[in-house]
Amino acid sequence: MTLELPEAPATASGGAAPLRVLLCDDSAVIRAAMARILHADPGIQVVARARHGEEAVAAIRRGGIDLAVIDIEMPVMDGLTALPLLLQADPGLRVIVCSTLTTKGAAAAMEAMRRGAADCLPKPSSDEEAAFAAELVALVKGHGALRRRSAPTPALNMQVAP
Repeated sequence: MTLELPEAPATASGGAAPLRVLLCDDSAVIRAAMARILHADPGIQVVARARHGEEAVAAIRRGGIDLAVIDIEMPVMDGLTALPLLLQADPGLRVIVCSTLTTKGAAAAMEAMRRGAADCLPKPSSDEEAAFAAELVALVKGHGALRRRSAPTPALNMQVAP
């Protein structure tokens, strides 16, 4: 996969902290391509990369991740097995499954959604790369915003003087 992308500005627009994303795919080429796509948007930061589900679960347990983009077919632990473990480690996590197995209506996509995926996106063929890049960024930003809106507000520890 080879993608041509514009240079990303150095800071996020609006002063909001960038969405922190985990990429999980057994292909280093795919991880790098998705990272390039996401880094082109100043509101998104890839903070972790994993080669399989076990590494993804460990990264989520360490914290600091808003959203994960994971493949289904991977060695050690596949994405469908990892999905409930990711959500158990962080119940508010938004997970987008990105796989050649997740074409619209495919059984794997339906199973991923049943197991808790927020969305599914098929990996592109070479003539679909530009549309894929736009859709990936839109999904990450949309689900990242939902994650941030639904995140619990920290309780204030206020003491009232007698």
